[in-house]
Amino acid sequence: MSTIVSADASEIEGAPAARRPTQWAEFENNGVETVEPNRTGEHGQHGSGEKMPTQHRAPTWRSAARGKTVAPVSRRWFSRGASASRRYSRSAPAFPSRCFPFCHGLLAGLILFCWVDSTVIANGPVPEARPVKPVEGLAVDSGLGSDAGSLYLRSGIVDLRSKPSLLKSGIVFDAGRHYVIQLNGPITPTKRALLNARGVELGDYLPMYAYVATLGGVDAQSLLDLGFVAWIGPYEDAWKICPNIGVRMSFTTSDRRRLEAAGKKRLVVSLFTDARLASAKRRIEQVGGSTRTATMGEGRRLIEVDLPHGRLESLRTDPDVMFIEEASEAGPRNSTTTWILQSNVDGVVPLWNAGLHGEDQIVGIIDWGLDADHCAFDDTIPIGPDHRKLRAYHGFASSSPNSHGTHVGGILAGDELADTNPDLKGMAYESRIVFQHYPAVITSSNLEARLVIAHDDGARIHSNSWGSNDDNSYNAWARDIDLFSRNNEEDLVVFAIINGGATSPVGSILNPENAKNCLAVGSCGDTPIQGYHGSGGQGPTTDGRQKPEVWTPGCGTTSATVNTPCNSSTRGCATSYAAPSASGMAILARQYFTDGFYPSGASVPEDSLAPSGALLKAILINSAVNMEGFPGYFGTFEGWGRILMDDALYFADDARKLVIEDVRNDDGLNTGEMDTYFIAVTSADEPLKITLVWTDVPATIGTAYAPVNNIDLSVTDPDGIVYLGNVFDDTQSQTGGTADPLNNAEQVHRSAPVPGTWQIDVLGTDVNQGIQGYALVVTGDAPLCLGADLDHDLDVDGSDYAIFLAAFTAASGDPRYNAQADYDDDGVVSLVDYQTWLAFYRDCIGNGVAPPPIPPARGDMNVDGTVDGRDIQGFIDVITNPTGAGILQRVLADMNEDGLLDDADIEPFIDRLLNPGP
Repeated sequence: MSTIVSADASEIEGAPAARRPTQWAEFENNGVETVEPNRTGEHGQHGSGEKMPTQHRAPTWRSAARGKTVAPVSRRWFSRGASASRRYSRSAPAFPSRCFPFCHGLLAGLILFCWVDSTVIANGPVPEARPVKPVEGLAVDSGLGSDAGSLYLRSGIVDLRSKPSLLKSGIVFDAGRHYVIQLNGPITPTKRALLNARGVELGDYLPMYAYVATLGGVDAQSLLDLGFVAWIGPYEDAWKICPNIGVRMSFTTSDRRRLEAAGKKRLVVSLFTDARLASAKRRIEQVGGSTRTATMGEGRRLIEVDLPHGRLESLRTDPDVMFIEEASEAGPRNSTTTWILQSNVDGVVPLWNAGLHGEDQIVGIIDWGLDADHCAFDDTIPIGPDHRKLRAYHGFASSSPNSHGTHVGGILAGDELADTNPDLKGMAYESRIVFQHYPAVITSSNLEARLVIAHDDGARIHSNSWGSNDDNSYNAWARDIDLFSRNNEEDLVVFAIINGGATSPVGSILNPENAKNCLAVGSCGDTPIQGYHGSGGQGPTTDGRQKPEVWTPGCGTTSATVNTPCNSSTRGCATSYAAPSASGMAILARQYFTDGFYPSGASVPEDSLAPSGALLKAILINSAVNMEGFPGYFGTFEGWGRILMDDALYFADDARKLVIEDVRNDDGLNTGEMDTYFIAVTSADEPLKITLVWTDVPATIGTAYAPVNNIDLSVTDPDGIVYLGNVFDDTQSQTGGTADPLNNAEQVHRSAPVPGTWQIDVLGTDVNQGIQGYALVVTGDAPLCLGADLDHDLDVDGSDYAIFLAAFTAASGDPRYNAQADYDDDGVVSLVDYQTWLAFYRDCIGNGVAPPPIPPARGDMNVDGTVDGRDIQGFIDVITNPTGAGILQRVLADMNEDGLLDDADIEPFIDRLLNPGP
């Protein structure tokens, strides 16, 4: 976190401490500073927004720090130096003063007379800061099991010593009830025999040293005489319900989400061991439940029940019910690709756990027939917009399925609703498919048109597991892909590379995976050899570009089997099975942005944004990790490595942060222009990865060199060391080398980055056609909160707040207008902009610090929320001696908002006194 600049907290901008509200005091106590005005008067100067003949342009960062945007506005981030097309000075505007011909006393008398005569007394209460409460999480109770006199139940800890015991003479036990009997220590064979001899049947053990028991006909006095029985009481209804029912935030399976939407819970009801299943099921149905399964075995009587949530109490009071808990969801075990690509930790699927399964996402697949009757895809509704899985099906009828298309579709988006086979859950199993039957629809010249058809049906990710078997040229297919991608900036086309062994020759890549704008995918092994080659040819392309870019598991994949109702089968190594898994990760990444996970790391609908295909490609490349099965790093074989999504997508409280910049082509670079960004790396604990991707213009058919527009990535660390994109050695970027003129994806990667300020330059080296947009992705231990850093000192503190206040209410053309403080670019610095600034401030400072107050009204010299008599002296002091006042006080005294402090401000101040308000 950025360091707050310390300052003298005795006064803020001339307001006496005794008069300042609590919010100001807390803001001061956190070390904010005041700033002197910029006496050059340059603050707020800016150009027309047109491109200047200089290299630098003002970019817009989007930060993935911990707070969230209050308003869905653009976030102007780090600006340049003097060569910027928009200049921002480092301090506030000057307020020129004039000499006044009247004395201080006369001015005071005039104001006081007007104010008292109108009997305006508005001494409102001083506002207090509201403390921010820390989020309370679940903690491990290290004391569990430490008290022998308690029961440690999931419903809570029960101190039996505080409950009346039935261990007393004359008690008659009910044969139809279940009791708890607690001993004074561990049971022994002798104790058990003694209990049995007295008719006690011990059931399930309850810590500590207690048992569920039936005691009908047992003499209570005989148990009392044993000396080791400590407590007896009924098994209480309050102990029967797990407190976590309904706590779970989301489910990964569609049927569970549908059940939740219907107001029902799927429960596991445990019965006492002497209960009868048939009668228990009847009672469950009588209270509105439906039984799914019933299991009976040694010591087990379980019923899986779907029950309206409001009927839990009816189940709890059932005498046969021992415990009720929410049914767990089974995670994949045999289907390893999901966790390899999401976390590479066995069974850990952070994207699915966050609720990202492909909801509301559509993927286009071109392949050989898909079996629409298989349970991974079937629906009672005809194929079309309302079908749960197949949004559209083009080409041969779906009654002509093929094993390849069925297997591929299952890997990507299959979803068996019954959840009996985890191998029938695709990478993005809630997404829907626009399927095009390859033999029926694809020719050598219509690929772009077919991609447009899928786009028009709603697809934004396009998965393809096919290609030429003998052509490595940049052909019509490759050009079609680049043309489609350039014209449809939100789309990403994914292609499997040609199959091949670990000794495939250099340059064995074919087409159309050699297209510039597609993501080309190779197949790595499955666990435990996911770091090794599985299948795929070796780059580069004929013009020297790097393909493939990434690898995903494609060996031993298990997916839907054609012409079976619901079977799965396992197939050998093939890139065909790697491409759909990469496409699935692209879908989840897209959903991450459309569901508003960026920048806060949690789903915030108002933060929703539609990512470009370049951004999704950059995210997947940024996530990729070194594979030990390939020598070196970033080679013509390995590319950037194996996809590992958790390394790129930020979720709340992750140590590794994410920042993106998604510049569309219309707002991109011309030759010679440069966008510069700054990040503040706080530690070397997390690798720093900076990935640049752009969607290039398609090459002219018949040319042998496909690159058209070239932009370059250059990164400078705090020590002035420069790293160029794609200059790697030993898994990370090295100094020296030359800028990459070929690839439209570049990366700088430092495993242990130097803490401090890093500079990122994106240079339009050769933009030969059109304007070139780009996507920039940064991950690392960099809490990128500097959107509030208006003085560009890489710190967020009181000086930045003062600069914002100086521009507050100013409009474009006003000398006080600061374009950088106008976050929504509407030509005026308003409360909407303040909310955005405040969101950045909170990102940087954290929730433990009180935010600065909402900008006070003009004339409210003591910033207590009201303009009244207590403000008169402060106003007089500023008007008569402007240079002796702080910037905030000068802003508040400038009643007519003309940037001057003079007699023209007196009448508006008096009017405000006569007409008080906030």
